[in-house]
This record gives sequence, C-alpha cells and structure tokens, in this order.
Amino acid sequence: MTMDDHGVNIIKRNFAKLFTFAAELQKTPFHRKVDSIT
Repeated sequence: MTMDDHGVNIIKRNFAKLFTFAAELQKTPFHRKVDSIT
C-alpha cells in the first residue's frame, strides 16, 4: 500500500465520521445540540 492510498483511506474514514456526526446532530433537538457543543 502506498502512502497515497493510506492518505485517501484516512480521508474517507474521516468523512464517514463527519457524516455520522452530522446525521446524529440532525436527530438531536437544537438545545441538546448546543449543550453537546459547549
């Protein structure tokens, strides 16, 4: 595996985490959202 492949995999994994996080935020009521951010 080259470094480029490794970097792409890390980026893909981070995007997957971001999308999961965004989906969780969509499910959360706004005031709960603010609590978890602060």
